[in-house]
Amino acid sequence: MLAIIRAHSAYSHATKSAISVTMIHDTINHLSRYQSDAYRMIEKFIAEQDCTKLENGEIAIDGKNLFVKVMSYQPKPISEGKFETHIVHADLQYIVEGVELMQITDVRHLT
Repeated sequence: MLAIIRAHSAYSHATKSAISVTMIHDTINHLSRYQSDAYRMIEKFIAEQDCTKLENGEIAIDGKNLFVKVMSYQPKPISEGKFETHIVHADLQYIVEGVELMQITDVRHLT
């Protein structure tokens, strides 16, 4: 079973006419390197919670601008996986327990 926290932030915006492709792949220990209000609030949230005891569901950090989705699930086999993209918001995934394979690609290569 995988326990994951997904923090969604509307603080990062890209326009549909000029999509900026940026992917950060790092560990939670380095979150403070990415200076933004949203990342500081996420870092504070994670530090103040026992993330292993959070119930599945949404928790608002800053209303609709910044919230987390707590999810527990069995990861799909790689053959059933699909790529996801985000135009309007950023998505930080913090795996609390378990292992999940995540593959990344430039959105311009997706059909």
